[in-house]
Amino acid sequence: MLKPGDTIDRYRLLALLGTGGMAEVWRVEDTALGGTHALKLLLPELMVHQDLRRRFLEEGRIQAKLRHPNIVRVTNLVSTAQHAGLVMDLVEGPTLAAFLEEQGAQPPDAARRLLRPLLDAVGFLHAN
Repeated sequence: MLKPGDTIDRYRLLALLGTGGMAEVWRVEDTALGGTHALKLLLPELMVHQDLRRRFLEEGRIQAKLRHPNIVRVTNLVSTAQHAGLVMDLVEGPTLAAFLEEQGAQPPDAARRLLRPLLDAVGFLHAN
């Protein structure tokens, strides 16, 4: 089990930011160049599925080529015997779920302002 202070490749784990169905995201420090990033790691129990690991890393390669202001950049891949990960720009701030929990349901104009950048990014992805 990973914990703050562990190092994967050249990235020192600082704090777990979140966990989903396929991956967990950590705040990490680049020990070679400095700077703080996000590292999305495929869950350990999924690492045994080589096809899933390969697809995860390939999606990172594809995402690294995309340039859009509303899409987080992938800046590096981590591929070791124990880990597969995508190094990304770290975006500070609450999740949409946390924002809505704190602020409550939004009026239509505010909801449109929140969703328009997301939909713009989805449109860009489909076009590319």
